[in-house]
Amino acid sequence: MVSQTDLTLIHNTLSKAHSILIPIPELHGAKNIGAALALASLLKSQGKRVDVLCINHHLAYLDSLVDISSLTSILQDNVESIITINTQNCPINSLKYDKTDSELTIYLNSPLNSFSSELVSIQPGKQVYDLIITLDTMNWIQIGEYFKSSPHIFLHTSTLALSSFNHNHPYTNMTVSVSEYSSSAYIIGDYIKSFYSDIWTRDILNGLLLSMLLSSSHSIEEDKMIIELRELGAHYDQIQSAINQDISDNHRLLIGRILAHMEWISIDKEGDKKRYAYSKLFPHDFIKTNTRIEDIPFIISIIKTYLPLDIEGIHILVDKGQHMKQGYIDMTTSMSLIVLAELEGEMKEDIVSYTYPSDKDIHLAGKEINSRIQLVMKNSL
Repeated sequence: MVSQTDLTLIHNTLSKAHSILIPIPELHGAKNIGAALALASLLKSQGKRVDVLCINHHLAYLDSLVDISSLTSILQDNVESIITINTQNCPINSLKYDKTDSELTIYLNSPLNSFSSELVSIQPGKQVYDLIITLDTMNWIQIGEYFKSSPHIFLHTSTLALSSFNHNHPYTNMTVSVSEYSSSAYIIGDYIKSFYSDIWTRDILNGLLLSMLLSSSHSIEEDKMIIELRELGAHYDQIQSAINQDISDNHRLLIGRILAHMEWISIDKEGDKKRYAYSKLFPHDFIKTNTRIEDIPFIISIIKTYLPLDIEGIHILVDKGQHMKQGYIDMTTSMSLIVLAELEGEMKEDIVSYTYPSDKDIHLAGKEINSRIQLVMKNSL
């Protein structure tokens, strides 16, 4: 959990800011968009300018559940002017333009045929952001050198780094340690509970819940917050349905193959029982479904919604050919760290990733690795 002192530091830093940018990394950033939009909704209600910089992520399928008006694919302090068209009063089916040295002509097609100049507003660009909020520090390099001189709040890490206005570089002595992993959605939810407990709007509730459902691992506290968000009125069923609708047919086929190979691995120590799911994938599974090994973390986040509630996690072993043999493990944060040390792997997107000898049969490798996982889990009971 985040301490009240740290939440107060977040609050004081946000209070000073007037123009805020929340950049979403291109790689593995989708799970943070909901949390970013939730925070943007809160800050915009306070009269602040907030842009969520998001490239190659499409949330149109969630438009009825989350306010996506803060999303932009352009770094707006690099442009001279911003032209905005009100599409609520006049929907736009298509837009094209011609540009010459002296004129820009825009062609709009609208089913209402009632477009007027009152629906257009022009704002100046080049408004410098006075605060950057980064929701995934692991992807800092993707965000670029541009942001390194800006005041920062870093969320979504086992260390919550806060850079206030008198500290220009994000990695400063204004860093506070959190006892265990907390997602950006959980930290933002905890912040809102502490300072704005009476303004749980639809956009805030649904945005936080979206990110928490897309996260590949949850602590007990985060599971409690999911329940709390549902009780406060978040549209759980609609969001879950929208997430599932966004899965491609190829991903569905791969999920089916994982479920077909699935078995339960049990651990029992003096009556204290735990179990996790285990499955295997072979080269033909990827060929037949036209998917990639890079899709596994996203697939795991979806599969978890199909598993019994008592399942502690999931382990998928992949044989993608002679030179590509890898395993993926998603468990509770504390257990993932134990398994990470045992298998000498690395953490990617909250998932333990490890390699095993390329000349070893996948069935034998699975048996050996599961025995090691069972042993460390048993010792932790």
